[in-house]
Amino acid sequence: MKAVSNIISFLSMLFMLWFPLQLLAQEPEYKKWDNHDVKGVYIEVEDEDDADIEENGRYFQKYRRLSSDIYEVEVSEKVSSKLWKIKGTKFFMFFRYNPYLYKYDEGILDWGGYDGTFYKKP
Repeated sequence: MKAVSNIISFLSMLFMLWFPLQLLAQEPEYKKWDNHDVKGVYIEVEDEDDADIEENGRYFQKYRRLSSDIYEVEVSEKVSSKLWKIKGTKFFMFFRYNPYLYKYDEGILDWGGYDGTFYKKP
């Protein structure tokens, strides 16, 4: 009888260790949303000499100090097919390809320090 009790205790302890690890291993829900590659985050500059890119007569410089993190964002202005302003900030996302977005679309910017992914909220 004691052997059965020990086995049950062991299995219970094993389950208590295994279950939290399974919860941590699950992929976040937003990773299942439509996603778009972001080549860079930019700020608008006045001087053409300071600019890295020019879009529709406006000049933009790559912002290199944005920390690697997950950001909840909303797009507010389409500068060009690949360049969209992040609402409430001075930042613009420059996409690798033309994203299928509308003004006021919300989502998650998963920024890796140099490039990232925008996950569009369904």
